[in-house]
Amino acid sequence: IICISENTKKDLINFYNVNENKISVIYLGCSKIKSIQEINDKFLNKPFILYVGDRNNYKNFNNLILAYSKSQKLKNSLNIVCFGGGMFSVNEIQFLKNNKIFDKIKVLQGNDFELNYLYKHAVVYVCPSLYEGFGLTILEAMKMECPIVSSNCGSLIEVGKDIIDYFNPNDLDDMI
Repeated sequence: IICISENTKKDLINFYNVNENKISVIYLGCSKIKSIQEINDKFLNKPFILYVGDRNNYKNFNNLILAYSKSQKLKNSLNIVCFGGGMFSVNEIQFLKNNKIFDKIKVLQGNDFELNYLYKHAVVYVCPSLYEGFGLTILEAMKMECPIVSSNCGSLIEVGKDIIDYFNPNDLDDMI
């Protein structure tokens, strides 16, 4: 059985009682970057925090928004760009408006070249997840030499080691 991280291996053993000797860990990788496609968007002229992927459940997006909206320093100096995960839902739009940051955040969809552009130009990539089996976006951000802050959950410390800074995803002040 192949697992993508030691953390996933541990989960497999704990939840399914699989014999440890039957499991091998083979880490994920990302492809070589051939080029970076530029995105022509005035919103990106201001420094931004990058968030990538789905915004539901264990991804902890709402706590990221609450932490951001609580910090005047962050709101004054950085926008947030979300890449992927679909357009904002009606509930998400209302949540952003309720926290008075709707004009500070934008969602973009696109291809890998556009994502690489965002990694390359972001002030920081943030991964606030409550759990990740691997955390491929951290590896992608590393490859593009993007500074990273991440929650200290799941396999994220295993992937990021001492290269990135970690926070408690349930503590808004620590996240800030």
